[in-house]
Amino acid sequence: MLDLEHVPVDAPQAIEHLRAIGNTKAAPVVRLPWNDLVWIKRILDAGGQTIMVPFVQNAEEAKRAVAAARYAPEGIRGVAAVHRASQYGADATYLRNANAQTYVIVQLETPEAVAAAPEIAAVKGVDALFLGPGISRRRWGIWGRSAMRRCRRKSPRRRGRRSRPASRLALSGRTRRWCKNF
Repeated sequence: MLDLEHVPVDAPQAIEHLRAIGNTKAAPVVRLPWNDLVWIKRILDAGGQTIMVPFVQNAEEAKRAVAAARYAPEGIRGVAAVHRASQYGADATYLRNANAQTYVIVQLETPEAVAAAPEIAAVKGVDALFLGPGISRRRWGIWGRSAMRRCRRKSPRRRGRRSRPASRLALSGRTRRWCKNF
């Protein structure tokens, strides 16, 4: 993960990281500093394809992130003809395929966001949910194993099959199982 939220990396540095990762088989996830139209556009234009948007609280904020990541008619992302993602204009199919090749992960970091998880997951274009490991615990005023138990109790149970993958930093088998069943 290329972390722009907690690490002092700006857009030009992020491009250098994406170039370096582009020479490997890895598919980078870029965690943005905020749910911001300009940051989303810059990272996607720079060649990022999977973005993680931090601190999404509700379905409206998730819709805003998805709209910023998608070209019309699915979203509001501005069109530039020449940038790194389109191979500086050499990829004639880029605009036609970009929406299908862009992935949006939203990060849930508060009790309110976890409670709104079903509505957030239902937003068309949200590809996955990520549960923030530290902030949710701090906001509930608890740490360690009791934090995960509290999170499980407060989280709405989804009936039937999940429509969106959910993940978090899985430090134990119990946490991995919980995320699988979220």
